[in-house]
Amino acid sequence: MKKMNKSWLACALMLISLLGGAQAADVTSGTGSTGGSCSPATGGDPAKTCSGASNPINVTTGNKYQREVDMAPLPGVLGLELIRHYNSAYSTTSNVNGIVGRGWKLSYETELEAIGNSVQIIQADGERIIFARSPLDRNLCSTLDPAQGSITVARTDRGDEYLWRLPSGRQLSFNAQGKLVQIRVPSGEFVSLQHDRRGHLVKVTDPQGRTLQLTYLDPKARVSNSAQPRFSGVQHIDTPVGRYSYQYGSPLPKGTKASALEVSANLVQVSLPAGKGLPVPSRQYLYEDARWPTLLTGIAVGSQRVATYAYNERGWAVRSENGQAVDLLELERASLNERGQPGRVVLVHSKDAQHPQGQALEVLSAQVAGQYRITETRGVACPITLNCPAGNVRYAYDEGGRTRQVTYFAPPAVTRTDKGWQVAPLSQALRADKYDYDGLGRTTRHIDVRYSRAPGQPMRTTAPTTERIVQEVHYDGPSDRIALVRQPSVVPGQWHEVRTSYNDVGQVTQVSQSGWRPALADAAAQPIERSTTYRYARINGRSVLAAADGPLPGPADTTGYDWDARADHLVRTRYPQGLRHSYQRDDAGRIAEETPPDGVSIAHTYLPTGQDTGWRRGPAQVTVSYDAMLRPTRIDLPDGEVRRMAYEDRSGAVALASNTGQAQWITPPNMPGLPAVSNPAVQRLAPDLVPSTPPAPWTGQQVLVDDFGGLVALHTDTTGWETRRHDQAGRLIERRLADGTLWRWQRDALGRIVRHEVSRAGAQAETTTLTYQGVHLIGIDHPNERERHAYDALGRLASRTVQRAGLGYTERFEYDEADRVVRQSLPEGGALSYTWGVGRQLRAIEHDDGRVSAVLGQGMSQWLGWGRHTLIEPLKAQATVVATAATPTATKVAASGPAIMQAALDKALQAEHGYRWGNGVELRWQLDQSGQLSSMRYQASAESSWQQALLAWLPSANAANATNATNAANASAVSGRPLLELAYAYDQQGRMSQRDEDGARTGYGYDASGRLLVAQGQADEVEYYAYEQGRMLGSEIQSQTTDWRQVHTERNASGMPQLIDRQGVIRRLSYSADNRLIEVKEGDKVLALYSHNTHGQRIGKTLGNGRATSYLWQGGQMVGETQPASHGALARRYVYAHGVPVAVIDYEHGARLQVEARPGEGGAWHQAVHWAQTAWQASTASAPKLTYLHTNEIGTPIAATNAQGKVIWRGSYSAYGLTKTKTTSRPGHVAQAGVQGIELNLRLPGQYFDAETGW
Repeated sequence: MKKMNKSWLACALMLISLLGGAQAADVTSGTGSTGGSCSPATGGDPAKTCSGASNPINVTTGNKYQREVDMAPLPGVLGLELIRHYNSAYSTTSNVNGIVGRGWKLSYETELEAIGNSVQIIQADGERIIFARSPLDRNLCSTLDPAQGSITVARTDRGDEYLWRLPSGRQLSFNAQGKLVQIRVPSGEFVSLQHDRRGHLVKVTDPQGRTLQLTYLDPKARVSNSAQPRFSGVQHIDTPVGRYSYQYGSPLPKGTKASALEVSANLVQVSLPAGKGLPVPSRQYLYEDARWPTLLTGIAVGSQRVATYAYNERGWAVRSENGQAVDLLELERASLNERGQPGRVVLVHSKDAQHPQGQALEVLSAQVAGQYRITETRGVACPITLNCPAGNVRYAYDEGGRTRQVTYFAPPAVTRTDKGWQVAPLSQALRADKYDYDGLGRTTRHIDVRYSRAPGQPMRTTAPTTERIVQEVHYDGPSDRIALVRQPSVVPGQWHEVRTSYNDVGQVTQVSQSGWRPALADAAAQPIERSTTYRYARINGRSVLAAADGPLPGPADTTGYDWDARADHLVRTRYPQGLRHSYQRDDAGRIAEETPPDGVSIAHTYLPTGQDTGWRRGPAQVTVSYDAMLRPTRIDLPDGEVRRMAYEDRSGAVALASNTGQAQWITPPNMPGLPAVSNPAVQRLAPDLVPSTPPAPWTGQQVLVDDFGGLVALHTDTTGWETRRHDQAGRLIERRLADGTLWRWQRDALGRIVRHEVSRAGAQAETTTLTYQGVHLIGIDHPNERERHAYDALGRLASRTVQRAGLGYTERFEYDEADRVVRQSLPEGGALSYTWGVGRQLRAIEHDDGRVSAVLGQGMSQWLGWGRHTLIEPLKAQATVVATAATPTATKVAASGPAIMQAALDKALQAEHGYRWGNGVELRWQLDQSGQLSSMRYQASAESSWQQALLAWLPSANAANATNATNAANASAVSGRPLLELAYAYDQQGRMSQRDEDGARTGYGYDASGRLLVAQGQADEVEYYAYEQGRMLGSEIQSQTTDWRQVHTERNASGMPQLIDRQGVIRRLSYSADNRLIEVKEGDKVLALYSHNTHGQRIGKTLGNGRATSYLWQGGQMVGETQPASHGALARRYVYAHGVPVAVIDYEHGARLQVEARPGEGGAWHQAVHWAQTAWQASTASAPKLTYLHTNEIGTPIAATNAQGKVIWRGSYSAYGLTKTKTTSRPGHVAQAGVQGIELNLRLPGQYFDAETGW
């Protein structure tokens, strides 16, 4: 039986999740009362106090408690497990040994003792629960706390047998000898436990038929030929995943008076089953205290000690060290008399260079209802990973030991004197939680209490300011099943309620939620509700979930569940829309292979101990390796990236290093001991608390939500009121703007959008429909554009066909085993080929213009190399520490200490990186010690010889060309000519404070909110910016002032600008029903008309003179433009690398876009005709013109070069993207003799300049 407050488990959740693992619940009950518990409360006490410290030690008693998971619970209800519990209080020579050693018990070793008028349950984790026989019926036993359940006694020929019933419906059966023989849950599953004639547990069988077989030492071998006695406990346990072996008998500590017999039962080693070809993992347990040679003093894994414990002269644990140490000073237990002397201890923790004596937390305790309970803590709270009690809290209890009130205080003063630690009393109360209980000890109400104080006066805990009901709870009869939870609604005076119904075995059959939608200006508050029902099937005597329907009305969203013949495991999940997810399992019940709804199977592998060692999906494979402590140390990814992990014991930090050249520390929050982190690549989980003033919200901002958490209405002075509606599943289905614009979404049972309607009075309504095939989106139909998608066998997008009025095109994609695009067939002919390095590192982009491949085929074209051009490739990597950051040596360096790791990172940052464009222009860049960009340098490569140019057309020279180009690139660091140089500096907050571009320096200043105020360049190049209420008021750039307060702007009811009057120049703006700009007029003259697709991307522009341009998009980026004279002919293609534009391909006479059939479609004749047409068009087409783009630090183009590496365009911008370039030719053209310029409209990422509007 598990009651959810097991020892240190919940306190360690952050670290466990960091390592990707989880500890599962015990099959028996226990709260570890003799150990520490820092988890959520059990039973009816939601505020049960954490009494642990470090691993933990119970700070009220000094008991050292340890929970070890040898085998996590196997899949399935009541799945087998191997979990051991240790209590130092039960580890002295006066205590009876458990079957796995002195002080240790398996989780199945819950026992019962009948003593006089009491029946006592001694749980495996050490908790003892005392039941008293009823004076009216001695066969019925109960406690003062009804949450502990009851025991009934059955008199049989075998003696008295006992059944412990818990409010959850779980039942534990004990035989006449007090041994646990069965654990049963209401749904019908049960675990059977068998014992031999001596009462030793020998076999455990779970509901799935899996067994644990326990083997003990032969009694004849207890005393071997040597003088060393042997413990007769469990020698090994055979499980479905392998054999676990246990060894006993520790060496006698030096100076001890104990005998060898006394230490013979000490558990010294547990060996776990090993994976194939792997060493046997094991854990060693140490007993080194000469005074107490049977008390656990340490744990080691292999040669590495991972934990240390120490005890005082009374055998009470007073020190725990696991990376960080916690000392318990002045430990005194509370008097057994509840009104007697309170207990007290001072926890000293967090010793470091800044606090060499550590920090102190004083803990007071008392006897409450027969248990040691913390009554108050005060001082400096421990880091969360140390599992200490919460800091600066006061607890109040009722007569049954349940928590009545938890009051939180401001930290008091703590000082260190010659007499020890002095902690001031708690005085400044901040808030409190109050709890009410019913007659069965169940929580019925949670109340939040707030305190305030008069100016200049201290807060008083006796003067609460407000009390607010947080939650009320009602139950299903006498059980602990919750039937109703109600909370105050967002509508005053109303309630938000969740009702739960159950079947006769306690399984949830319906969850109904009701609440309120708040009142709006034009509508009163409205009730809302939703419900989900669950249906069960009886299979093999078990009640298992068969279907779940809801929260949508009707059966369309029903999910079905199919089980195997014994109802051991789920074999299939049937989702709406006919989708299925099936599972195949190994002998241990773990998923060996699954087939998700996309139809592509995934195979899983595990260590015998249950850790994932890898998966395979198609050709892609991931493998995971572990150390002796079963922590992941290496992950091999399908894309060639290898991630290695090393662990720093003191702080609990994990060093991550990758062969991509990246490394970082990940540490739990509130962890001392790591150096200051200046590198953004070295990040903590806790946020960086840089003091700043957050920008003010929009003027008049108001937000309304309903009881289900859905956004109902949003208001600002600019946009007016916007209202929203959601379906019962909480998904957005309607959005109404202040001007009457209405957007509606229709969804299928899986929540996918299948129809989107937009409408507004005076605007043309638009409807978009989406079509799916299985899990894949295959069609999008919008009034302005249609898309069709096709997928390959692994579910990756294979082709995308777009059709508009007068324009259509198809693009195709091919992938490697890591799902990276390696070839994109272009609709204008030709292709872009991508070569990848490790991870997502792009090694090269090549362009095939398609003229040769159209005639000779792709294979011959690649061999000849004709028509292929390298657009960009990285420079040869320098040998740095980054290149070896993921090697075992580097991992050991990382694990040896944070300072060494930081030094390695700093050294790695000094490496120079770069790219080379196809025309030989190179970019070299470096980071500073903070990991921020410090410099960028563009330079031309060394000139190629005339012989190389003459021979470049020969196929045999292609391979040599690549080598020569690389050599030239490397040599250009010396011989190359600088084209452009940039350098950067930053302030202490990491903001750019200075930028140099070709010697022109610009300094930046910011306000308290981090917004740019001034950019100081040359004397006539100063930029000023002003803000108010989160928006820019105005700017001054190159002595030109823009004061938006003096620009008259008229907006429609929803805040969209519809008239802009700037010094008499009036522009009127019109919008579609989906609020996309569709027309700009200046006076009565139409400047431009625009059209958009369903993604909101601008796909067309028509000028007032009728010149029209269409735009092509892919993955959220503009990738092409058509010729104004012909929508169907591509004029320009943009090529990106990692989202940054690197090249432009111009087609002088336009390249006709094609909608192609899939390979093999249309028959042989159709294919032959298509080939002939393509070959003719390719042979008559002129070669496309390549222009190479070079960007600044944020990806904004600042220069363009031609095939000879000559600069043909330069751009300079203000801080917010305004072009500042002064040209003598066409816009953006740098005048050079004999060099043709280029017009480029790309600006800051996501910006595109329109000359007709100046925007």
